[in-house]
Amino acid sequence: GGGGAGEGGGPGGPTDAQLDWLVSGEKSGASGSGGAGGSECDSIYVFDGVDFAGSAARRRAEDTKALTALVAATEARTQLAGGGGGGGDAGRGRRLGPHRTGEEAAAERAKQEADRAVAEAAKRERAKQRKEQRWRKAGYTSLSLPDP
Repeated sequence: GGGGAGEGGGPGGPTDAQLDWLVSGEKSGASGSGGAGGSECDSIYVFDGVDFAGSAARRRAEDTKALTALVAATEARTQLAGGGGGGGDAGRGRRLGPHRTGEEAAAERAKQEADRAVAEAAKRERAKQRKEQRWRKAGYTSLSLPDP
């Protein structure tokens, strides 16, 4: 088994000590400088002299932001679906204001539904425009899309 400066740990790959060294991020090359770069490459994000740590952190931040937005949208959708029942904690913010008659509540729900329908239509249109722009940029054509 070659425990030298090559791949290390034999035919199975790196040893546990080398993996621990990579995960811990130690800067000393004493326990396992195994790998092609040796001590010149202190980070797993450096490859051929290019540091990819910034792009990885940016992608991680974008993913976190997207996940947060997805969770917020799901929670909002859940509240909208369960908000019309009139039981439990649904609509507790409404109770702070003056009491509404059934007609006023129905009119407000109709207005909210109309606003939601307009927003969804605009969102679908924006998505269609983005899709068509991407397709044009990539040179794709579709039989279902009109010619530009």
